[in-house]
Amino acid sequence: MMRLQGAMPTEFARQPHSLREVDRWKATEFRQFLLYTGSVVLRDILLDNFYEHFLSLTVVMSILLESDSQKRGIP
Repeated sequence: MMRLQGAMPTEFARQPHSLREVDRWKATEFRQFLLYTGSVVLRDILLDNFYEHFLSLTVVMSILLESDSQKRGIP
């Protein structure tokens, strides 16, 4: 996570903090981790099956957070 500091686009509200500081993260930091940075950071940390579950969670949350109902597949 610390390698990503300063490399995040200005569109993100916060620069990433260490996973050791997770108890002080704000909601926007959790969202950023879940939707954007987590898949990069956890790739070589988690076991393959856990990583695949995390990726599935990321995809599902992206779909659920989509405001356009047609993109979500809802008629």
